Amino acid sequence: MESDSRGERVIIYIHGFGGSGLGTKASLFREYFKERGIEYIAPSLSYIPDLAISTLEELIENCENPSLIGSSLGGFYTLYLTKKYNIRGVLINPAVKSHKTLERHLSYREIHQVL
Repeated sequence: MESDSRGERVIIYIHGFGGSGLGTKASLFREYFKERGIEYIAPSLSYIPDLAISTLEELIENCENPSLIGSSLGGFYTLYLTKKYNIRGVLINPAVKSHKTLERHLSYREIHQVL
């Protein structure tokens, strides 16, 4: 397994709104990292922002050396979490105006719990 000076690497994939840890991108990454012996986690997250963030924070806090990959809304979460935890992250088409996407699906209170 590859590692760096901070220990074994764990990749956490963060899907977009309406996605899951079993979606196409998550599955492709799972196969890629498995072939390389790199630990990979792709949780299926709640559509409610504060629940999704708290799940991700718990994962990050329990991994020795996490790096994030975020797609769409997951990219927005990745921006927030990489800054908060000073960890590495890769963004795939991040939702930079996530409030616009979320307001079509969630209540004002649910959106602003995380934004």
